[in-house]
Amino acid sequence: MNLIKNGDIVSVRHYSGVNPFKSIVVDSDGDRVKIKLTKDFAIMNFLEGDPVVIGVESQGNVKIFGCKIVEINVKDGIIEVNVDKIDSEAEQRRHERFPVSLYADVRVKMDKKKHLAAIKDISYYGMLIFSKSEFSVGEELELDIYMEKNMLFLKCEVMRKVPGNVYNKYGLRIIYRDVNSMNFVKEYLKRLKEAQEETIKKMKE
Repeated sequence: MNLIKNGDIVSVRHYSGVNPFKSIVVDSDGDRVKIKLTKDFAIMNFLEGDPVVIGVESQGNVKIFGCKIVEINVKDGIIEVNVDKIDSEAEQRRHERFPVSLYADVRVKMDKKKHLAAIKDISYYGMLIFSKSEFSVGEELELDIYMEKNMLFLKCEVMRKVPGNVYNKYGLRIIYRDVNSMNFVKEYLKRLKEAQEETIKKMKE
């Protein structure tokens, strides 16, 4: 991943924090990157396997990468992440997917029990979530998603499931039932890229 180099200033966004924070790359080897956090992250509740988003400016362009935490060095305040590989199908999609790290409460339809999940990426019509809970393909889920200072309620259908050692990965299709939710997601995605670019540029000033 030659776009991320040793010494680069990057923004890091994790679902346990409201805002991204400034960090520094201390080692980069292919898709594995070590990042020194400049903020006390003991309160951030990082866990191995969590999704994070990092932003970096390269040759005047801001690049945003989805990542997964693979190792945490509490003593030195360093996290090691695997940077997602570029999706070869991305150009064929009608709607761009945005890497995110968002918290969500999940319920199976007609069930009041809440399950914890982290959203790794989202598009206008779907999302990828990480959860330790077990859901079945075809099940309808109800998600309370904490986006910025708002909470969005969405219904989704489980389209695929990939079991994992820490989290299960679920591909969801968003089921829109009202115009307000449609408009909110559309506007959120529009602002997301602008906010990410603005954040990393300010950190380098």
